Amino acid sequence: LTSSCTEFQVENMSSTRCASYTVRSLLDGGIYTAVFATTDSDKAVSNLWEETREWISLDDPGVITILGLSVDTLTQNIFYIIRGDVIQLEQYIKTSQQNREKILEKFETTVYQTLTRLKNHNLMPKRLES
Repeated sequence: LTSSCTEFQVENMSSTRCASYTVRSLLDGGIYTAVFATTDSDKAVSNLWEETREWISLDDPGVITILGLSVDTLTQNIFYIIRGDVIQLEQYIKTSQQNREKILEKFETTVYQTLTRLKNHNLMPKRLES
């Protein structure tokens, strides 16, 4: 799904997350997160879809699914649209009833398992391959 940024209303501009916004869809009323993808005004949205095809279609519990792309026609910024219930690890630790060490241990295990699956799909980021 590719849409215009005019189809979303900014609910919250995050001061802690890099270039992301909590947005409400004017189409379905749902809350989503818009994450900055690129500002390259020459990059066609279809090219971005092609470049990220494997990631968009990847169904992995350790990878956040990209639901769509949204384009700000004024700035030529392109955003990935993901579900809106994503929170930072730091915030989760602060609000969780579990102790910090258990959470971090589970986080470490989950990241390792996810990277192993990505490697099996030949999607391991180059800087992490060694």
